[in-house]
Amino acid sequence: MEGVQTCKNKVPTPIPYRFAMPLLSDELWPKLEKILLQHAIYNKPHLRTTVEGMLYRMRAGCPWRDLPRAFGCWNAIYKRFNAWSAAGRGLKNLQSLAD
Repeated sequence: MEGVQTCKNKVPTPIPYRFAMPLLSDELWPKLEKILLQHAIYNKPHLRTTVEGMLYRMRAGCPWRDLPRAFGCWNAIYKRFNAWSAAGRGLKNLQSLAD
């Protein structure tokens, strides 16, 4: 099927562009990463890319399937977002970052 993303390649390609407003600055990422690890979020190799994909989706308001491939497999990001939300980790992490 043309135009449909497949998730066979689990390793996301590097984001080839920068947004006008960065999703996560290099200054903010270490703070957020520390908070994620404190809330039992497993530190996988592409954690930052996954989080940026979630933020992009929230900012753009696009369907999960329309996430740019640069963030990785949309379905993997969606499943991780749902798992964090079901465990109540998403809101706790954002509240910790705001403090």
